[in-house]
Amino acid sequence: MHATRTFWVIAILASLWNAIGVINYLMQVTMSDSTLQALTPEMQAYFEQVPHWVTSAYALAVWSGFGGSLALCLRRGIASTLFSLSLAGVIVQLFYNIVMQTALPLSPALLAGPAIILIIAIALLLASRKWAATGVLR
Repeated sequence: MHATRTFWVIAILASLWNAIGVINYLMQVTMSDSTLQALTPEMQAYFEQVPHWVTSAYALAVWSGFGGSLALCLRRGIASTLFSLSLAGVIVQLFYNIVMQTALPLSPALLAGPAIILIIAIALLLASRKWAATGVLR
């Protein structure tokens, strides 16, 4: 099946979006003490108490999302599997941030970013499944 212009626009935008996620992840896990100290006390407390399993879920979300985006660009069917893993990582992070963490008070402003990330993760998974079913992905 022929890949439409819309497919290519989404694949490229998804790659850029997920590359930003990888960059943010790398910035977080390599954050220096001086950078941490420059944050608000609430943000410092948040980063100091994040468990390793949440950081691992973050890694899963961004790296598999980026891999899924690259797989889209290569028109590979594995994109759906990678986007499924990415969505799982996003959900684990959201669970921690909404239910378990205590450093930051929940507010609509604080939840807007994660909500957008969740919506995009779901959309990429559904789109990749559709493209796999219609033969755009091999």
